Amino acid sequence: MSGKRLFVLPWYLARHDRTTAMWSIEPETYPALTNTPETFAQYVIERAEPGAIVLMHVMYKSREVSRLALPLIIDGLKAKGYQWVTIAELLKAQEPTQTGENPLPR
Repeated sequence: MSGKRLFVLPWYLARHDRTTAMWSIEPETYPALTNTPETFAQYVIERAEPGAIVLMHVMYKSREVSRLALPLIIDGLKAKGYQWVTIAELLKAQEPTQTGENPLPR
């Protein structure tokens, strides 16, 4: 996973039997994407892959484009066959099966 993080945080979490889960798509980092909900959604949909985590800050008043893009993202990813899972489900799906396959949900 990508994302900005403190250097000590993964070490601390590992020492306390915690897993670090980072994001892999962060559209709000690119101002050009925040002009329209359609541009924002297209960016996310084009970059999504099994196991992706999208970071969005829709709780802030200044993130109206993010909030408006969310239904477009959900519809676009559903149309591609993706589903939403919890972090716990994602981590479990990343564990190799007895056949060595990685059964990440799409």
